[in-house]
Amino acid sequence: KTPWFCCRSSVIISEAFDFIASPRLLVEFFAAFAFADKASLSFDPTIQRTSEDPMQFIITVHLHDNSK
Repeated sequence: KTPWFCCRSSVIISEAFDFIASPRLLVEFFAAFAFADKASLSFDPTIQRTSEDPMQFIITVHLHDNSK
């Protein structure tokens, strides 16, 4: 059996394992997502919505030298 996690931006597939024989691995798989912070889940705090209709965003891009 192979657990999958899918969202709008990615698909994560673990190596196949028998989650009946090793339920701890399955619990750890889901707990990693349940307790992850927003940044770990690819939430980008630099994107800000400016309006609802039409939906528009401000995206701040940081360069490697921390300038904007």
